[in-house]
Amino acid sequence: MIGSSNIVVEELRGYFGNPITVVSTSKEKEEAEEAFNRMISMLTEPDRRFLLSSLEERVDKEGSLHLRFDKQKAYLGKVVLSDSDDVIKVRVRFFRESREQLIEELRSEIEGLKK
Repeated sequence: MIGSSNIVVEELRGYFGNPITVVSTSKEKEEAEEAFNRMISMLTEPDRRFLLSSLEERVDKEGSLHLRFDKQKAYLGKVVLSDSDDVIKVRVRFFRESREQLIEELRSEIEGLKK
């Protein structure tokens, strides 16, 4: 999914001294769309429905989509949305005219994906 993009890894410490690894990459146009579609297509149908129903809460005013994936399930190779504390946080930044336009485009894209 990441391909040969420029990847930046930061090793940080949490409030209680726990290690936090921040991995960042940047993608452009088709490559970004392909990576996003692949990530969403790996979700189960119930998770995609949940994502659709919660898009308003997940898209901030800066045009970022916030996703939280179950860390333990990810270790097992499964992509599962989660609201627990043990998660991988993903922020996908989009550049659109408005938050509403972004939400509508995301809704259309997610609804159009078939498992």
